[in-house]
Amino acid sequence: MGNMSYCRFENTSGDLIDCQEAIENGEMSVEMSEYEREGLEIILNCCEEIYHMSDEIRDALKRWDDNDEQMKREEEEELERIEEEKRLAEEERQANLTDEEIETENTSTDIKKIVLEVLSGCPETSSPQYKLLNNLRQFKQ
Repeated sequence: MGNMSYCRFENTSGDLIDCQEAIENGEMSVEMSEYEREGLEIILNCCEEIYHMSDEIRDALKRWDDNDEQMKREEEEELERIEEEKRLAEEERQANLTDEEIETENTSTDIKKIVLEVLSGCPETSSPQYKLLNNLRQFKQ
């Protein structure tokens, strides 16, 4: 079965390296089957043809590398743009908060601190968080 076009070179390169190692290890002999002999001859002919196309192959590899670098730059620029949009949106949100929303946000932050202190142990008795925790306890009762 032939290789799929999207993985042809990847799959074949491993097989070709295996053949190269077999040749280097002297695994070519008169005991090879006729099919193996024909396969070896085809590999030799293909390698010679590929060698003659080495300039075109190098050009294709360079175009791929250049395109890959451009794609990475564009991706980085897009991520930077998204981060900048998030930052600007947060700045705008902060600028448009009413006093009541700011107080709510600060209270929410204080409650989070209290919860963290309670989870990590007992809060300091002089801390604003401790006082707020006591106020919450009294409010609950």
